Amino acid sequence: MYYKIPLAFENIFQGKNLPSCSLGESIAQHIQLMIETRYGEHQGDMNFGCEIWNFDFQLMVKLDDYEQKIRGSLLRAIEKYERRLNQVDVNIKISDEEVYNTVSGNKEMKKQAAITVNALIKETAEAFYFRTEFHLNPIISV
Repeated sequence: MYYKIPLAFENIFQGKNLPSCSLGESIAQHIQLMIETRYGEHQGDMNFGCEIWNFDFQLMVKLDDYEQKIRGSLLRAIEKYERRLNQVDVNIKISDEEVYNTVSGNKEMKKQAAITVNALIKETAEAFYFRTEFHLNPIISV
């Protein structure tokens, strides 16, 4: 049995079961957690996480180099911490996107990261696919 995150601790105090999820959902949640965690944030393992946040707000001179560095970081994290997968392939595409800032009323250019992970689930030999997108640092206001 696998549990959905965030854990609903109030269920425990009310004598209810925690919401569960499938094996694939559990793996996807774990990968998302790796992506969202900066090195040094996880008190139990300071090496858990992904290098993507080390580059946030830095000037990206060569986008291909940046993508490859992040790809390698995430691939290493998945291979080390998500042992339920085999034949892991990680792809990252970073692009510019114009976004409207509702607070300032201005348009901003932001870097958008699209991450995909393809692999095989060891236990079932099923194909596994994960995709997420999120914005990195703001570039300029328009």
